[in-house]
Amino acid sequence: MKMPLTVILIVSCGVFVLFLIPGIGKTSDASGENLLTEPLIQIGLISLHDGENPFGFGIGETASAGGGSALSSTDTSGSETAELSSKSGSSGDEETKENGAADQSAAQEEDQEEAELKEKEKNLTYVHADHMPQEVNDDVVGAVDYGIADTNYMSPDDETYNTDTEGVFAQNGDYYRFQDVDALYFSDALIIGNSRTEGLHGFSSLGKTAYFAAKEGISVFNIFDKTLNYYSPDGSQQSASLTDILASRQFGKIYISLGINEIGIGTSKMFYENYRKILETIREAQPDAIIFIEGMMHVSEHLSSTSGVFSNTIVVQRNTAVSTLANGHDIFYVDMNSVYCDENGNLLSDGQRLKGGIMRSIEFKMEREGLIHEGDHIRVTEGVLPSNYYYTIWPSLAMSGNIPLNQRLKTREGIVTSVRENERGYYVTAEFDEPEPRH
Repeated sequence: MKMPLTVILIVSCGVFVLFLIPGIGKTSDASGENLLTEPLIQIGLISLHDGENPFGFGIGETASAGGGSALSSTDTSGSETAELSSKSGSSGDEETKENGAADQSAAQEEDQEEAELKEKEKNLTYVHADHMPQEVNDDVVGAVDYGIADTNYMSPDDETYNTDTEGVFAQNGDYYRFQDVDALYFSDALIIGNSRTEGLHGFSSLGKTAYFAAKEGISVFNIFDKTLNYYSPDGSQQSASLTDILASRQFGKIYISLGINEIGIGTSKMFYENYRKILETIREAQPDAIIFIEGMMHVSEHLSSTSGVFSNTIVVQRNTAVSTLANGHDIFYVDMNSVYCDENGNLLSDGQRLKGGIMRSIEFKMEREGLIHEGDHIRVTEGVLPSNYYYTIWPSLAMSGNIPLNQRLKTREGIVTSVRENERGYYVTAEFDEPEPRH
């Protein structure tokens, strides 16, 4: 049976209109492409691809949320109304998507923070608190004040030190307690310090485990201006600046032992401010390292009660100042004085060196009486002869005898243990923090 051409055209146009219905009012597809520049037939194809069914088969009464059209199978109120509804619906859906994405992102961040907190809490050393718990950093060990400390080297008792609420030295509520470790813990550690650190490298097993950057006479005022002795665990040694050492590799931990060489320079506030700058420079070069501030070791009762400069009162004030820089999560304060001092906070030694340790004694000839006294902290300079060394107490106060090349003195600071006079003149005996050489 033949169908009239007019009927065929009418049916075809009806199908074509139904085919285009899903695209009415659409300005973009699911991927965001601009449909206003696309052929009309392509809009229809894209709409079908996006899951819109002009007949409503199997998709409920309304169009899918992804299409943005508010036309339903029973709404035929006109293309203009449909277009306005489409735009309004599209805008609302997009806003809903954005709000949903923001809520999802916020929820994910909360979940991540909760997971991180749970992971931290698995570490038995972790503490979360509003204020730093006492067990996180060592307490600053006090000492008897003999009332003779030179106030020229101190700051007022009410001086304010670190109170930062943000930045490198600020507390953030996350804290870690100290714990016992073995020697392997120090395999990625750098230990920075003066002659005491030189001695630690030369006469302890850590010299074969950790990295050391040390030099006699260095202080918070000159550490970046000096060339240090840089020791590696493999036994190699080189001379380098602290800046170059910090740039050479990333360390897991950094220990800093400074203070005794500055005891007669500046005030406690000046000491603190320079110490702070050192820590800031280290943190910039070593963003992931755990930093340990080592409290300055106290001096003996004899020295503290007779010297206005080498006084434990000054030492304690300066230790208190730098301890405020320890934030408890990646900068810590450690104070060894609780182990090595008596009940009055005085070092159990003959001066600034530990009693009971193996000390090296050297005798010096002093030209006249009164230049040096028992308990004095001294520095020596080294002279070289063809087959010997000799040492002079600075500044030219007394001179040692000749010392063979294989018995060279490694440290440059010591403590006077005795001053005596005999028929040949005045003699000074000083001890240095290193073993007696083998003869």
